[in-house]
Amino acid sequence: MVTNTKYQKKAEELLDVLSNQPIDIKMCLMKHLEFAIQFPNLRSQVPEIYQVGLIAHYYLDVVMFLAFYSALASYLLLKLLIKVYVKLIEATTMRLSNFVFFMTIWSSITAMNVVFYINAIGKSHLDFSDSLVDSLKEKGHTVDVIIARMNDQVTGHGKSKADRFYVFGFKNGSDWNKMHHLTNIFGDVRFPINGFRPYYDIGNSLCEIALTDQKLHEFLTYRKYDIGIVGTFDFCGVSILKSFGIPSVNTINAVPIMPIETVTIGLPNAPSQVVPLFQKFDLSTLYGRFWNLISWGFVNYIQIPTLKRDQELLLQKRFGNDFSIEETIRKVDLTFINSNEVMEKPRPLHHRIQYIGGINLKSPKPVDQKLDELLSRSRNGTIIFSFGTQVPGKVYPRYAVKNFVKVFKKYSEYTFLWKYEIQPGEEKMFEEAKNVILVDWLPQTDLLYDQRVIGFISHVGLNSFNEASYAGKPIIAIPLFADQPHNAANGVARGTTYLLNKTKLSEESIEKGLRAILFDKSYQEKAIKLQKMLVEKPDQPKERFVQWMEYAAANPGLHRIFELPGSRMGIIEYYCVDAIVLLISVAALGFYLIVKNIAMSSDPQQLEENAVRLLKAEIQAIHPSIVSNSSEDLRIHAKVNGSGTGGGEVRFWAGVIRNGKKVNIATGSSRNAHMTPPPSSLLEPLSATLADIPSPEASTPIAVTINVCTSKILTKADITINVDSIN
Repeated sequence: MVTNTKYQKKAEELLDVLSNQPIDIKMCLMKHLEFAIQFPNLRSQVPEIYQVGLIAHYYLDVVMFLAFYSALASYLLLKLLIKVYVKLIEATTMRLSNFVFFMTIWSSITAMNVVFYINAIGKSHLDFSDSLVDSLKEKGHTVDVIIARMNDQVTGHGKSKADRFYVFGFKNGSDWNKMHHLTNIFGDVRFPINGFRPYYDIGNSLCEIALTDQKLHEFLTYRKYDIGIVGTFDFCGVSILKSFGIPSVNTINAVPIMPIETVTIGLPNAPSQVVPLFQKFDLSTLYGRFWNLISWGFVNYIQIPTLKRDQELLLQKRFGNDFSIEETIRKVDLTFINSNEVMEKPRPLHHRIQYIGGINLKSPKPVDQKLDELLSRSRNGTIIFSFGTQVPGKVYPRYAVKNFVKVFKKYSEYTFLWKYEIQPGEEKMFEEAKNVILVDWLPQTDLLYDQRVIGFISHVGLNSFNEASYAGKPIIAIPLFADQPHNAANGVARGTTYLLNKTKLSEESIEKGLRAILFDKSYQEKAIKLQKMLVEKPDQPKERFVQWMEYAAANPGLHRIFELPGSRMGIIEYYCVDAIVLLISVAALGFYLIVKNIAMSSDPQQLEENAVRLLKAEIQAIHPSIVSNSSEDLRIHAKVNGSGTGGGEVRFWAGVIRNGKKVNIATGSSRNAHMTPPPSSLLEPLSATLADIPSPEASTPIAVTINVCTSKILTKADITINVDSIN
């Protein structure tokens, strides 16, 4: 430790990491305590306190004491520094220039150069990344954005305030719109177990384009980046940024946690508790657990390894045969998820995963005059209806549209504001529905926060689900594809959401859902409670994202601290297959010996042989002279009467043929002669001499002890003998 400087260096590095954590420990503690007090029924993992009070357990008295004096000292020091600084400014004739120079130097010290690599899958994905870019720009950081256009229906490059953009994609258009989830949106189509294969094929093709795009490479070498962010879809973006020497690479996901994230970091996915995103299994049934186990096995050992292999071959063409995707993805420092602990299903997590759901929520603005008039028309309130940007009116089932209109007309005291493009032949139907207003576009955030809006009919895309939850509005959820069933299930679990099946939009089911959110007070009450919990949550998403980004940039290599051992384990180690095989082998061997022993004990011939063997061994141990004298021949006989699992009764005789004459050693009986070791009752100590042995014709059994002497070896030992009638 003294001579090797690496220990000192590592200690200093760790000190630097710990000193710059993006968390104010004291403030975090106080906020979480206040949050728990406000919501006493919150299901948390905080242990119960049995022995000490809250103040003593958390040292709140000591913390408050230290915090008070620390704050006082900080205030006095800050006040002193301000006075000194003002004096220095007043002492120079270029106060303004000095101030600008000071701010320039400060900015150059703290500002980061950040690059985003975003897969343009849907408009909501760009909206999410826009909010991240703007959060960093507000803090004075330089941000460049690369957009890989997987879905060519997503045009433009978003609305962020990034410094530079670079967009690339397919020259002849993408096959994204041919994917099964968009070809039959309202059909009863389950996401197949190998459903990601077509998506990964598109990703592989786009990755090949990126690797050969010289302008993209020039874009990445334009400036030296401190940190990079990649949209989670495959491994191409992470590999490209890492290959350009960016110190800290992180990932973001516009949907809840996906298997590609959990599997690659070694995060446990217990099939009894966690269902892969996009799959729907009922874990309360054996059928559901069985197929969930099969699904996770496929994801872990076929789907993800296949994607790694395919993209590694592409990347090795550009970066050499030594390039390893496995090692590259292990070096991802943080993963930011567009979800929220309060809304998400509980599951095992990883230090690397940070929830930032709600970060892309915009501050609501008053609606324009036209919408204001529409909202004011309703006596009891307005329900807004939108399926987002990927579901045009022409794909709605015609029967479902008619059923919605029929139900809405029944509730004329409410207004229904519906984002829908009217289709040929529907004009008269909508003309008769005076309380149904069709619009091409909705300012969804502004409307949800308006007090006159009392409900939301939605496909529950994650952004829409977040907006409605933060606004405290109950939801009728009609999930269509992707993560939407997952989001709807979370809403149902929180009591804010009524779920409708997209394939069974009957008039009866629609009306039942509408009546639930309008007249069942619990939906409104739980929506308001969820809103309060989200707004007052101690760790807000924007602060969490920016602070962890700045922390990762200042301390590249967090993956070395956060890495789970499971990320480097094979299937045998990860699932303790070797230990399980050992346990099964030992158990099987023990079972075999027990069964064999029982089988032997019920065989009279085998039992007789066992009795003879055990008696012989015991007599030889006590009287070695008997077998050491060549003039003596040890004879043991046993007879079994009856049999069974407990062993038959054994009547035995042991003796020595000495000079042609029989000398008795022991006779008797036992029901457990087959046991190992044999019971002590076979040989019990008594006293007698050799001359005291009665004649073999004696009919009364007696027990004596004999002293055995031979001509060659003198041996004296006590042995129990039960003398019985011997022929």
